Amino acid sequence: MKYLDGFDYATYLKRHLLVGEVDPWRRTDKNQPFYGLLVPLETAIEECQRWSGQEFTKKKFVNYLKLNDILILESATEFKEQIKRFKEQKKQEKKPKRQLTEERRKALQEHAEKIRKSGLILD
Repeated sequence: MKYLDGFDYATYLKRHLLVGEVDPWRRTDKNQPFYGLLVPLETAIEECQRWSGQEFTKKKFVNYLKLNDILILESATEFKEQIKRFKEQKKQEKKPKRQLTEERRKALQEHAEKIRKSGLILD
């Protein structure tokens, strides 16, 4: 959990049911469930400011929620779009398989044949 001005607003929001698990079948890359705000953003900001007695900007609070994997969604279709973006990011992070050139492949085959002929490795 990350903190904003020394306060753990994410846990506070979850404890007071202002944030809920959006889809129990999907997980983040950290194997945590997706959480989303169940109330309008302004309501969550007012509640957190009242509880902590701290003032912070809307932008700062939105960035804090993103760091804690809490989605700010307007509708279910927006959630589907967020999931698509998440999957695309995950695909881009995967490294491609090593690709061998034909010359390298032939060199490896010849080397393997030499080893087999020398009797070190049996077929």
